[in-house]
Amino acid sequence: MLLAVWGVVQAMVGITGHGLSEEVLCDGPNVDPEHEEVGSEMDENDRCFSRSGETYRTYGQQRDFQRSKHQDVVVGTWCLGAGTAGLAGVAGVSLIRRLSRRGGGDPQETGHSAVDG
Repeated sequence: MLLAVWGVVQAMVGITGHGLSEEVLCDGPNVDPEHEEVGSEMDENDRCFSRSGETYRTYGQQRDFQRSKHQDVVVGTWCLGAGTAGLAGVAGVSLIRRLSRRGGGDPQETGHSAVDG
């Protein structure tokens, strides 16, 4: 269960970091070479400033950051799938054990035979 929850969190972090976007996007102020603020989609010479405005990323740095967030989405999705499969396997085994204890299993396990009726 923990693996599935961690997978959801990891994938959501990747999605909020634009990990699924094909364009290079800036969350904060995006400034072009003429120091004009432009839209969130970056061009080669733009700089993406943090929300505080103290640091910035170049186009290449922001592209690499988004690619790492895409990896978070992929890893998170795999973990979610593995965790869900593990939960389904445990639930299936538990269900089989409960059914066999209630007499729905093998006649030898319940103490009855076909001859006893």
